[in-house]
Amino acid sequence: MNLDKRTEWLEWRRLGVGSSDVPAIMGVSPYNNILDIYLSKINPVEEKEPNYVMQIGNKLEPIARSHYELLMDADFPATNFSHASVSYLRVSLDGFNLELNRAIEIKYCGKSFTEICPEKYIPQIQYQYLVTNCNHIDLVQIHNMNQVNIIPVLRDNEYISRMLEKVDWFWACVIGRKEEEINEVFASENLLKRKTKKPRSGVRNVLG
Repeated sequence: MNLDKRTEWLEWRRLGVGSSDVPAIMGVSPYNNILDIYLSKINPVEEKEPNYVMQIGNKLEPIARSHYELLMDADFPATNFSHASVSYLRVSLDGFNLELNRAIEIKYCGKSFTEICPEKYIPQIQYQYLVTNCNHIDLVQIHNMNQVNIIPVLRDNEYISRMLEKVDWFWACVIGRKEEEINEVFASENLLKRKTKKPRSGVRNVLG
């Protein structure tokens, strides 16, 4: 993607809710929080330097896509979508085949594969179902050049309904510049995380 196209794509993402925004909006992202996403929507686009993991993921994504295309005997080009009737609901799919109405989400998984879709990716993939109305979406995990793991993720309409309600509320806050409401949610989520944080194993109370 050339610089002009990337700038255009980043602005397109800023003017709507993308699938990578939704885990933070739903409170399950280990990388961002709802306030981060809110601020990214009301401020001019700021290109961030990709971290080490993101750099590896960007490098391995075409390889994972090629593995999947060979398995399916079909092309899955990266594709941008906007919802048919709600323009601010939008996604950038890592791969999509129109004839099969099937999509993929590619993730670099570090040292090991998982057996089921990790919680942090569920909002992103369910949101892709919502926006595209795909028949099927696979999570494609890649570990290195030659190791790929495919996890089918089924559509969950009950989850999608709850998620859409929160996304609509979030976007209304963006449009109305309701930062107070966002801060209230941010504060309550932080409090909940502190209350539910598990103590590190192997640490004992030296005062007891």
